[in-house]
Amino acid sequence: MTVNTRNWKFFSLIIFVALLFIGLPANASQDLTKYGQVDSFEFRDHTGNVVTADDLKGKVWVADFIFSRCSRCSSLTKSMRELRDIIPEDVVFVSFSVDPDFDTSQVLSSYADGHDAQRPDWLFLTGSKVQMYNLIKNSFHLGVEDSDQNDTQNLASMTIMHSLRFVLVDQNGEIRGYYDGMTSGEVKKIRGDVMKLQHPAWVIGLPLLNALLNGTCVILLFGGFAKIKMGDEIGHKKMMLSAFGVSTVFLTCYLYYHYHVGSVRFQSLGAIRTLYFCVLIPHTILAALNVPLIITTIILGLKNKRVMHRKFARFTFPIWVYVSVTGVIVYWMLYHLDVMA
Repeated sequence: MTVNTRNWKFFSLIIFVALLFIGLPANASQDLTKYGQVDSFEFRDHTGNVVTADDLKGKVWVADFIFSRCSRCSSLTKSMRELRDIIPEDVVFVSFSVDPDFDTSQVLSSYADGHDAQRPDWLFLTGSKVQMYNLIKNSFHLGVEDSDQNDTQNLASMTIMHSLRFVLVDQNGEIRGYYDGMTSGEVKKIRGDVMKLQHPAWVIGLPLLNALLNGTCVILLFGGFAKIKMGDEIGHKKMMLSAFGVSTVFLTCYLYYHYHVGSVRFQSLGAIRTLYFCVLIPHTILAALNVPLIITTIILGLKNKRVMHRKFARFTFPIWVYVSVTGVIVYWMLYHLDVMA
């Protein structure tokens, strides 16, 4: 009896420490440096509408700098499109043309069409070259140099030098991060930084807590299995009910997190992507199937219907263990391996 009490206190302490750890700091955006305010601007987008800095206030947005006759800009726009597909829909994407004299709204609209970027949350801006260059240099603190060539109609002569960085801007118009738009790992990092601006630290930490809960559940399950093998029915009951309680907390945290954050997609390609879905798909299916199995098995045990309880437990136990173990694996692959790939 003493051993069981100590075990429960130990597992409770693990969960408490995890909650305390992920709850600090209260505002995750404090981890991001402030690089200065974006100055006021007024440009036209690819649909011909006027867009000002005030229109973006209250929203998180990501900026890049492109022009339609630039070969490298196609890769930059592709990276922006991939980023747009993996972060929340309430983030705005803003592409500033560094060749605004040529890139009219109509030209940028065609450019957006050609890059599958004709979307309401993605703005392609053009306007006065003087204002555009002043904004890039003095507000975004990035370099841009005009072409020295006279033949502006010749694509080969276009030598406008401009930054290939993405810039993250918060709800107050403050620059919070610079990223290499041509590097996959850097682009993926924006996803985490966007979440820091949109959610408190404890929400961002819920995936880690869920992994800890899954790991705790595995320990409790094997503890309960060991207890029943030793003939300790009371210890078995406490362990399995504790596992059920931990799984219930996990499910609550999981649903809360994805209700507020939405789905988090695995972006890496190749064999690692195949492996991820080989783990995720059976994990998801068995997790859904196991909920009624767990409830039924526990009810049968509490009602002392031992024969039926054992029959259900033969299926429930291995599935429960599998779901809990793969839950930790899915967390590691999605929130750590995918970022590094």
